[in-house]
Amino acid sequence: MIGGNLMKSNVQRFNQLSKEYYILFMLILLMFRAIGPYSLLPSIVDNLLYAAGAIFGSIIILIDLVNIVRGKKKWNYNWWLIGFLVVIFISSIVNRRYGITGNIKLLVWQSIYFLVVYEVAQDNEIFPRLIKKFTGLLTSVWFVLALVSLIMFFFQYSYTVHLQTRSRFLRIGFYEGRLFGVFEDPNFGSTVCVVVIILSFAYLVRKSYGNKWLGLLLKINIILQFLYIVLSGSRTGVLVLISVFFVYSFFKVFYYKRINKQHVLVKFLCAILLSLVGCGIIYLSVDLFKWILSYIPELFNEVKTKNPVKEKPVDLTRPDVENNDDISNGRLALWKSGIELFKSSWLVGVSPRNMLPYASDMLPQTFIAKTQKYTHNSYINLLASTGSLGVVTFVSFFVSRIIEIVAFSFSKVNNFFQQGYATYVLSVLAVAVSGMFLNDIILVNSIGSLIFWLFLGRIVYLSKEFK
Repeated sequence: MIGGNLMKSNVQRFNQLSKEYYILFMLILLMFRAIGPYSLLPSIVDNLLYAAGAIFGSIIILIDLVNIVRGKKKWNYNWWLIGFLVVIFISSIVNRRYGITGNIKLLVWQSIYFLVVYEVAQDNEIFPRLIKKFTGLLTSVWFVLALVSLIMFFFQYSYTVHLQTRSRFLRIGFYEGRLFGVFEDPNFGSTVCVVVIILSFAYLVRKSYGNKWLGLLLKINIILQFLYIVLSGSRTGVLVLISVFFVYSFFKVFYYKRINKQHVLVKFLCAILLSLVGCGIIYLSVDLFKWILSYIPELFNEVKTKNPVKEKPVDLTRPDVENNDDISNGRLALWKSGIELFKSSWLVGVSPRNMLPYASDMLPQTFIAKTQKYTHNSYINLLASTGSLGVVTFVSFFVSRIIEIVAFSFSKVNNFFQQGYATYVLSVLAVAVSGMFLNDIILVNSIGSLIFWLFLGRIVYLSKEFK
């Protein structure tokens, strides 16, 4: 009997560790994919790594399903998310003439995000160990990536190459008025920079960083991430930073001791007003630091050439924005085009991986068909890809989570700042806001999506735990 219990305990322990290290494995893979030079590797390397990730993730799901059938594990999966997976499958079958392999791969990965990543965060035996390794790895790697990117700016390093396999240019370093650095896309890179700022700040506030030197590194990390956002020229990154700051400062003011005794309407208005002022300061700080940083490369040039400083600033204006009458840089046209695709297949959509061939075949005059670009908006991408059925299932899930978060945040004094709740909410908010301008969160395999589903799962757990 004792041997049987020991074996059962060992099996359970192995199952927990496999999930923990699988999430870390995913994090490493997705961080690699976020780095520009990774694209220079043969595509077979990426294919093999992600095939292995998909297989291991599928095995974890199958083991959990077997344990559910055998009564050894409770059914904890969200039915709205299961419904959404069914919609993806139906949409893939309906649009199979444009291809089905890509959609099946996506379905596997989306299942992993819903049934592994999201669920692991609600397992209190796994998550406390996992989150320390996850945040430590993410903040450390992004510290190095931001530092290397800034060095590239200071020395005005740039490199571009056309990738035949992906039909696009790879840009590394400082290029056309913005800092790509080592990141594949500065918009995605700067969004994660905001998340890293949140995580680093959370460690500092809780004083859980161990020693003063690590505390100093965390402060430096916050500065590095902010400077990258400034130099990246990413309007998405700035908007994400301002949105996160607004929500954080709102709750800080709302639960401030001297204001807490006031009428709820007074507290609310004070919090809104002071948060808006803070957002204004952040916005002006971005322009100020951009101006200051524009003079630094000349100092490095003096060291390199031993010539006197000429104090000639680097041009940090983006020609694709400044010389473009469209303030959205083509996004509005893509969004309109995405809605047109939805109208042409309103029930189940055009399927996630068949958007471009579908547009070229059925709606060749649309902006998406002509440019061969995706929507640059997670929510319109969802609408066009999965139609009304996908929107109903996913939005039902999403809205219910938002209601839970709002209700929990206002339920008790300082509830928002308990047990890391604010950290997870602000990180999820960062990715959700970026989703208005990027294809992230859903129907993609990205580091932003990993952060979103892992942290959202923890939010759900904490909301239930503290009721």
